[in-house]
Amino acid sequence: MESVIGTIWVCVDCMLMEANGECDPDRPADLAEPLSAIDGGYRVTLGMSSEAHDGECPVRIEGDHNAAECDCERIEFSQGWCEGCGTALAGSRHAMTLWGPDA
Repeated sequence: MESVIGTIWVCVDCMLMEANGECDPDRPADLAEPLSAIDGGYRVTLGMSSEAHDGECPVRIEGDHNAAECDCERIEFSQGWCEGCGTALAGSRHAMTLWGPDA
C-alpha cells in the first residue's frame, strides 16, 4: 500500500514530464533530468490532496477538484528549489502529491 507523504512543489518541466512524459526540448542540458530527485520507492501525481488546499478553497470545502477559482496548486513565481529535479531556476511552481510506501 501507499500513503500520501505530502505536497511537493515542482518546476514546469517536472510537471510536464509527469503529465505528458516529455518536457521542453530546449531545456538546458546541464540541468538535472525532470523528476530525478524522486527516489525509486516513491511516486508523484499531479495536484494536491483535498486536505492540502487552503481552508477557504472550494476544493477543500465542496470537494470540487475542477473549481476554476482555486489557485492553491500553483505558485506564479518562486525562487525556491524545484523539489522534483533540484533546479534553482526561478519560475512558476506546481503542486504534486508525493506518495510512499506505508510504514
